[in-house]
Amino acid sequence: MICGQSIDIDRKEEFGATTHFIADQHDPLYRYSDAAFHRSCFLSWEHRDEFSAKYKKVMGRKVAEFD
Repeated sequence: MICGQSIDIDRKEEFGATTHFIADQHDPLYRYSDAAFHRSCFLSWEHRDEFSAKYKKVMGRKVAEFD
């Protein structure tokens, strides 16, 4: 999670998630690989562009439809 808060599916919060795609445990973004995130948090996240670029390079597509 980007913000550290749980995703409340009962409140129908928009969220996304990635599969595990960063193998290097020393990569500062490693902990966000194979993680869920609120849509609003992801869109305003300071590391969004770098994270998205890494995901696209490994997985060949955008992180989520809202990216």
